[in-house]
Amino acid sequence: MTTNDAYDRAMLAIWSGTAATPEQVSAVRSLRDDVRELAEDLAVGARTELPEAPVEWCSPAGTAYAEVLVGLRETLGSIAAELVRAEGGLSSCAHALQTRVDDLDAALAMRPAS
Repeated sequence: MTTNDAYDRAMLAIWSGTAATPEQVSAVRSLRDDVRELAEDLAVGARTELPEAPVEWCSPAGTAYAEVLVGLRETLGSIAAELVRAEGGLSSCAHALQTRVDDLDAALAMRPAS
């Protein structure tokens, strides 16, 4: 690939609207941070606010209620784990977008002489 090829591809990306922008990188990073915060809130809340199994309360109805809460705790833990995986995906996306922005900037900086 020559410098002119990189520059031409950069210009084509700009003209066609497919160029990655710093604003897109910032938006993905912001979303990633929101997802991370939600995952942490869910995980902490599930651990601190809901009972662990086995739970027996004073009545069969109370024990049944506690079992539902234990199930909720497990479900929230699973959701938090999925959010952590989503955070990783968003981090990868932000990195890929940043690489595209950097490559575009580098190609434009090597503008061929007229």
